[in-house]
Amino acid sequence: MSDLTPVPKGLERTSEGHLLIRWSDGHSQMLPPKMLLDACPCATCREKKETPTATESPLKIVGSVRPEPVSVMSMTPVGNYAYTISFSKGCNKGIYTFEYLRDLEEESVET
Repeated sequence: MSDLTPVPKGLERTSEGHLLIRWSDGHSQMLPPKMLLDACPCATCREKKETPTATESPLKIVGSVRPEPVSVMSMTPVGNYAYTISFSKGCNKGIYTFEYLRDLEEESVET
C-alpha cells in the first residue's frame, strides 16, 4: 500500500444493511453484504470458486426454504491495511485489504 492509497475514514451500515465506506480521498462507496461475502478473499472461498461444480441432477427437488439474508455483523481492523468482516452467516476468515475493498466498487454515492 503506497502513501497515495485511500484509507477508510468512516464506516456505517445503511438502513438497507449495506456497508457505506467513506474514503480519505472524499469518495464514498456502498457495498451490499451478499456481494462482500461472495467476494471473500480467504483461501477456502477462493478454492470453492475455482473448483468446478458437479453437474446438477435433472431431478432436482425444489424446497420451500427461503434463504436468509446476509448481514455484516462487525468489522475488525487488521493492522493499518485491512479489515476482517463477520457476517450473519458464511465465512468470517477473509482479510479485506483497503485496496481490495476499493476495487469492489458496487455503487458510488455522492457525499
